[in-house]
Amino acid sequence: RYRFQKTMDTSCSSLSSSLSAASSMIESVSVGQSSGTPFSADLLDSVDHDTFTTYCWSLLSRHLDLSGDKLQQLLDEGKEHATRNATVSMMRSLGSLFSFARKNSQTYSGTAISQLFGAPLPEPNGPTRILQLIESLKKHVYVPGLFRVSGNKRRQDALKSFLSEPPVEHLVDVPAVESEYSPHDVASVVKHYFAELPDSILQSKHFLAYEQINDLQDLVKTEVIQLLLLLLPPVNRSTLFSLFQLLSLIATNQDKNKMDSRNLAVVITPNLCGHSKSCSSCQSAITVSKLTPAVQHMIEHCDEIFQVLVTSIS
Repeated sequence: RYRFQKTMDTSCSSLSSSLSAASSMIESVSVGQSSGTPFSADLLDSVDHDTFTTYCWSLLSRHLDLSGDKLQQLLDEGKEHATRNATVSMMRSLGSLFSFARKNSQTYSGTAISQLFGAPLPEPNGPTRILQLIESLKKHVYVPGLFRVSGNKRRQDALKSFLSEPPVEHLVDVPAVESEYSPHDVASVVKHYFAELPDSILQSKHFLAYEQINDLQDLVKTEVIQLLLLLLPPVNRSTLFSLFQLLSLIATNQDKNKMDSRNLAVVITPNLCGHSKSCSSCQSAITVSKLTPAVQHMIEHCDEIFQVLVTSIS
């Protein structure tokens, strides 16, 4: 009985410490938001993941309808999602390995299995070449219809093949890309990348929460989105930060490019929903329509939302 009581005391003490650390971290987000002080995502490493996730969802339940078994369903889906993603990543790695074994490295061509488009976000730095394209588009934010005008499909397919040539983590010659492909081609390929991810970069398990943001006040919307972003893997957060920095910059120049935050949200949200064979086209359309206002808010308040979540992108 003494040993049992001692074990229980130790477990309760550990849980209390984890909850205290999670509470302090969330408080640092709020303080950082009001003071402009950057929040270091490295603090996440000091907190038990399951405890932190549960604590975030408990805060979200103050503003969202997570009644009944909705909260437990979200927590369970998160665990299943992590296991499924790990399995998909492993199978893709094995598939690429066996494919490489069947082909001589000298004959490896653009027709081989792509490790970029359709693959999960690469850890830990994200999709290097896509991030390069996003950065290059910042020089073309004045171009009318950027992200709305589709460009040339033949050139886009060629660019996708070029970007998919291994090793995909290596940098590409951006000036060469810009000389051969239009900004509309590049923007369309960036959209294709996010659309072809195995799961939404926002993670589909969180869609129920994003769909409820529309009726909240702006300050509460920002807080809810920050909490949802804290629940994402670091690579998702940093990649989203790069993308929304670009979208925000485009919206700032709407008088020249005719692309305000609403227009951008309408054209980019379907791609941010990712690729899901389990959803019907009708379900996908409903999801996109409900997520679009949240994406618009992220574009309009990009600096405010991300300044306390991401300290830097390497």
